[in-house]
Amino acid sequence: MRLKKLRKFYRFFHGLNELEERGAEFLHMHEIPLKWLHDRLTAPQFLILSGILVGCTAGLAGVLFKVIVHYIQHFYLQSYQLSF
Repeated sequence: MRLKKLRKFYRFFHGLNELEERGAEFLHMHEIPLKWLHDRLTAPQFLILSGILVGCTAGLAGVLFKVIVHYIQHFYLQSYQLSF
């Protein structure tokens, strides 16, 4: 059991070293977990997971944008003392 865990950690750190050894290419922080997931998932599983992450991120961005617009409207109307 311990040997299996050690192999898992070795593969993870070996993958990190491989990313660092790429030389002049700029290493983006999002590449590390994406490469790790891509190596362990099949292509359809990776595509489904990517779609879920993009959808959740877009939904949260939409909600955040709506809240920001609401507060801008609130402060704008409050400054002119108008109300609906």
